[in-house]
Amino acid sequence: SIPEVIGFKKALFNPESSESISDKIAEALTDRDFYSLLKENALARAKEFSWKRTASKTWKLINDYCLSVRKDSCSPILKMECIREMSKAIQPFKGDKPFIRELSRCIYDIYADKKNKKSIYIDLSVLSKSDAGTGIQRVSRNIRDLLPEAASGYDVAPVRKCRTMTGYEYSRKFLNSPRCDSVIYPQRGDVLFFPELTMPQVIAQKNYLLQLKERGVKLIALIHDLMPIRHPETCQEKILSFFSDFIDIIAFFDGVICNSKATADDFEKWLAEKFPQRHGVCFIDWFHLGSEFNPANVSESLSEEEENAICELKKRNTFLMVSTIEPRKRYDQVLDAFDELWNSGADVNFVIVGRAGWRIEKLLERLNNHPESGIRLFWFSGISDAFLNRIYDAASCVIMASVAEGFGLAVIEAASYSKPLILRDIPVFREIASENAFYFDGMDGNALADCIRKWLKLYDRGEHPKSDGIKSLTWHESIKMLFDRLKKYI
Repeated sequence: SIPEVIGFKKALFNPESSESISDKIAEALTDRDFYSLLKENALARAKEFSWKRTASKTWKLINDYCLSVRKDSCSPILKMECIREMSKAIQPFKGDKPFIRELSRCIYDIYADKKNKKSIYIDLSVLSKSDAGTGIQRVSRNIRDLLPEAASGYDVAPVRKCRTMTGYEYSRKFLNSPRCDSVIYPQRGDVLFFPELTMPQVIAQKNYLLQLKERGVKLIALIHDLMPIRHPETCQEKILSFFSDFIDIIAFFDGVICNSKATADDFEKWLAEKFPQRHGVCFIDWFHLGSEFNPANVSESLSEEEENAICELKKRNTFLMVSTIEPRKRYDQVLDAFDELWNSGADVNFVIVGRAGWRIEKLLERLNNHPESGIRLFWFSGISDAFLNRIYDAASCVIMASVAEGFGLAVIEAASYSKPLILRDIPVFREIASENAFYFDGMDGNALADCIRKWLKLYDRGEHPKSDGIKSLTWHESIKMLFDRLKKYI
């Protein structure tokens, strides 16, 4: 193959003759004209070899084979089968055969140029492993289910990080098709969208992702909040260890979509401070989240124990908090407030719906051993949408005491049930609820207890702020709003 590659007869020698080899080396070292010819030939021949050219020839062979099988023109389905088989073929190789992977990518490039639709790949690497039922994963599930309908002009598919190599593959968990587990090769005009905190995956594949961006693939992330930067004291250690590197990479994506204008403003401020050269280059936009539950889940019947709990909630005014129990939600302050109210004779319920989070050991001990537990203090964890639906229905008021939020899904959920709201006065709550909520300041239980007393007096007279004026979106409307924002940039 050497003469075929070199293409210059004068550069060849007899490989079985040490004298011939010696003479040719001497000629290259002493004959300036011959040396110049060798250099010119090397440059000229290098231009004749490229992965794109090799892929083009291989693609032609695929077409010729298809034509030999069928007399009419090769069907797109048959071509896709060829690509799918090649994609499967490269998966066993973990770096020991990089030329096969490179060739396959180039062939896919040629195929992609002929695609009727561009693709939006949704990175659901975290959700593919497990669903912890968090607010972020509720958003991810709705994007997975509803974005294909909203983005009808695109081929939308859930993907996950490849388990054995750099890159992404179709997610077997969310797809029932021949594409499952085959590697994707995003092309110019395609979108790789990150709705989750896939921090280790993004960090590990930084160079690969930026190479995709250079090839014209749009990289867009959904930013839920900047809590690990703005309030590190409230976050898990494992989040803190990854988030800084993760968000620094996101800054060099094509853009971010945030879950509120408040989060978008915060990200824009951070970007201007940290990477001023990216300010105005990385686009920043926002949309709002949806709120309705899955009707099939809401219609489920409750257990006898759950029905009894609902009866208890209806006996007196019930204040509800819905979220993971973690420091920034300030459950400790709210419990302090209700301790003061109960001690002063107020006959009210306090209900918590949420999983136990992090850095709350003392609070959990307090909840589990509280004298009002099961009487006027209730904590429900990991419950069904049907039970949560009934709890919302029984509640008199929903409280959110978070010191910071990206959005605050419980605000919209409460509004969809026309439930009054008591909210901490932070920008995102003002953005969502405007004047349709009762706001409080202060960081101790006394301040909140006074606020609840004032609210109860207004409530008894029917003069409390109503949540009816809050515009709540269905998840269909929310995901349509998301795509309307996305399509401006893709």
